[in-house]
Amino acid sequence: MAEMFEDALAFDQDLGWCVDEDVDMDEAFDNTPCASTSCGVKHVAGGCAPTPAPTPKPTPTPTASGPSPTPRPTHPPPTRGPSPAPTLRPTPAPTTSNPSPAPTPAPTPARTMVKVASSVTLEGIVATDFNADEGMKAAFAQSILDNAGGAFDEVIDIEAAGGRRRLAGAGVGVSYTGVARVVGTNDAASVGADLLVQASDALTAAVGDGTFLTTLQAADTAFAAVTVDVAATQTAIADAALEVIVTTPGPTASPTPRPTVAPTASRGSDTVDAANRLSGVSAALLVLALAA
Repeated sequence: MAEMFEDALAFDQDLGWCVDEDVDMDEAFDNTPCASTSCGVKHVAGGCAPTPAPTPKPTPTPTASGPSPTPRPTHPPPTRGPSPAPTLRPTPAPTTSNPSPAPTPAPTPARTMVKVASSVTLEGIVATDFNADEGMKAAFAQSILDNAGGAFDEVIDIEAAGGRRRLAGAGVGVSYTGVARVVGTNDAASVGADLLVQASDALTAAVGDGTFLTTLQAADTAFAAVTVDVAATQTAIADAALEVIVTTPGPTASPTPRPTVAPTASRGSDTVDAANRLSGVSAALLVLALAA
């Protein structure tokens, strides 16, 4: 075993071995964490003799003085099975031959639509290219929604004003309309005014601190070199046009009963009636002939 685990820096284990004194253990555990205990190896003359196997302890002989066995248990009589559940009383069949008419649908609730029209002045875009690019328009609409403080449900009527040329230092006004829909019509004018203030405050702050431009550039790389004319845009936001539209559904007409079809005489009944009339005429002629 000489030098067996020497310099084994990660070896730290109690082996629990026993070896004879003629076993060479020179430097067997040098520079190991368990070198001080020889890693649990005993080095003695004759090794470690095994311990004798343990002898089982005899169990004492049972005595007859213990308690007498208990009597065999008696089984209780079997329980009767559950009685069947009673049958339900049958419900009488409906007496009406025709089904009742279907109920009329619930009326559509009245709504208030609020429209806020404004614009953003962008520098570095061409109006015709912007209007032809649905991706840029969608990114612009999403940026308005994200920075309007939750006031709008959608943004419509997006259009850039200008021609085909990009003029240095000239901004392009991109108009839009933010739309909000509110269930109910109570105090619609006040609701519209509140939404206008909510959207205007949020967009003015977002344009001023650059949040709107950051959102716009992140939405579409086509805006990477675009800047926002802050002063012109904030002026347009302050001059935004408000439109409040109240929609009320028309009344639902009450259902009319289905008209019944007047009965028509069949061909067979007409033939029988005609035959009866002819037999009556024949009988009258026969009476006149006999009288003559």
